[in-house]
Amino acid sequence: MIRFNNRFIILIIFLLFLAFCYGFVSHRNKIFPYKIIKKTIGSLSGKQLDITQDIKIREKYKNWNDINNNFKPFKEIFLKEYIPGINIYSDRHYFNHMNDDKLYDFSVIQLPKHYGQNIQLYSSSEVTIYRALCDHNNNNEYDNWEKVDFEIMVISHTCVHKNLVKKNFIKGKIVLSPGGPKSSDPIFISSGKLDLDLKILDIPPEIFLVPAYKLQRE
Repeated sequence: MIRFNNRFIILIIFLLFLAFCYGFVSHRNKIFPYKIIKKTIGSLSGKQLDITQDIKIREKYKNWNDINNNFKPFKEIFLKEYIPGINIYSDRHYFNHMNDDKLYDFSVIQLPKHYGQNIQLYSSSEVTIYRALCDHNNNNEYDNWEKVDFEIMVISHTCVHKNLVKKNFIKGKIVLSPGGPKSSDPIFISSGKLDLDLKILDIPPEIFLVPAYKLQRE
């Protein structure tokens, strides 16, 4: 049986007292390790909040994973006119569930969902590029983009893209990142020009694209 003498007990009490005092001072004056602990707790609670919100969204939009019989998966990039119900990704059947009327006259660039290369465009006039963001992605590159005053709702297994940001681009070559790492970020394009010439440039060879997606029915 282990016995503790009085000196050892006093030492333990003294160390605990010092730890308490330092914890109080670090919290009050926000010194080390206050910021690290706060950031860690905030990150963990934020991730848990994001996961909970995503679950609630999937429960609300129960048809988010319904298979569209007209959808044929391709591991390519397409530029198409946006219409309600169109698949947002070229190799997935996910579509938008909210504010389709706000996307009237927009175009959508259908990327493979886990595309990893920059997208190069050519535009004959100024355009506005919209990106839909997912909380599980690294969105730092959009810090200087303008937040849009409405949301969309593109629901998938790994991400819920809902918040929109936009940025104006002058005519000429435009280079966009795919987003990620959880999922590529949807791309929408708006322009007031009826005779707009918009093209996708320099699509990488097939080795960079994801394998063809196989639809599976339950």
